[in-house]
Order: sequence, then C-alpha cells, then structure tokens
Amino acid sequence: MWMKLSVRNSFTLLLLLLVSNQLLADYKADIGHTRLLNELGASTPNGAGVQVAQSEADTDGVAGSPFAALPDASDSRFTGKTIINVTPGNNTVSGHATGVGALFYGNTGIAGGITLIDAH
Repeated sequence: MWMKLSVRNSFTLLLLLLVSNQLLADYKADIGHTRLLNELGASTPNGAGVQVAQSEADTDGVAGSPFAALPDASDSRFTGKTIINVTPGNNTVSGHATGVGALFYGNTGIAGGITLIDAH
C-alpha cells in the first residue's frame, strides 16, 4: 500500500509541476495579451514613452535591515531600461521584484517598450 501511495503521490506531483510550468509559460494568453497582439498586430501598444513605478514591500520582519525591494537592473531582461532607485539608502535587490519587472516591462514582457522605471 505504501508503494502504491508513494507512486501515486509522485505522479500527482509531477503532473502539477508540468501544469504549473505550462501556466507560467502562457501568462500572456491567460491575460488576453496574445489575443490583443493577434487583433492589433504591429500597432499593439508596448508602453513606449510611458514612465512607470514599481513598488515592493519586504516582509522579512527584521527591524533595521534594508528592504529587498529593487529589481536587478543588471539582469539581461532589462537591457536598455533605466531603473531608478527612488528609495534612499536601499540598494538591496529582490528576486520577486526582478521577476515581476521582467513580466511587466522586461524586454519580452507585456509592455517591453517601457524604458524608464522608478523603483520603490
């Protein structure tokens, strides 16, 4: 019985991992971006000329520690982007902020034409 349960759980876990990777890989279709591209083609807005702000909140709970809240400006997905740290005294990069930024204004994100980002 233990072996059957273990094999079943392993199969279920593998299936969940495969499905979750598919969902992440197709986020543009999930939010309607792919449909918009199909409808508008080359005239689809890409955010060019728009300045945006990204705000992150660190919840590590350590009093006095710097907040990890900035996207990694050296990440290749941000080539050609200017990310301005507007939070004085904080230069700590966040993996979450980097991932969110890549999906939003990264070179292959939904608004890849955005080049000027204020990071809080």
